[in-house]
Amino acid sequence: MAPALSLSARRAVAAPVDPAARLIADIRNHDRQALRALYDLKAPCLLALLLRAVPVQAQAEDVLADVFVAIWRQARSFDMARDDAGVWLFAVLRTTAIEALGCAGAAPLLAGRQPAVA
Repeated sequence: MAPALSLSARRAVAAPVDPAARLIADIRNHDRQALRALYDLKAPCLLALLLRAVPVQAQAEDVLADVFVAIWRQARSFDMARDDAGVWLFAVLRTTAIEALGCAGAAPLLAGRQPAVA
């Protein structure tokens, strides 16, 4: 008889892989096409979040570019088995916005609960 799978192993087998998580995992291996695909998939949502803190579209787009540079640089910290892609992306966005805008400028991103990164 085969040994029973742990709860986390059963979840890993049963749960579909989030496309964003797969792309971030590919970015870990310096896959530029994956970065482009992640941008196409998530940039509209991330930009909408940034526009809550930065009402000037051009400035929000500059911060968004910084976010994707940070994703490229920090992709090795993403663990598909442990991390949720949306939560990880929001953390990168928030950290990058704070660095770019300062705490006061990024206050709307810091207040309240974390929005969903669809």
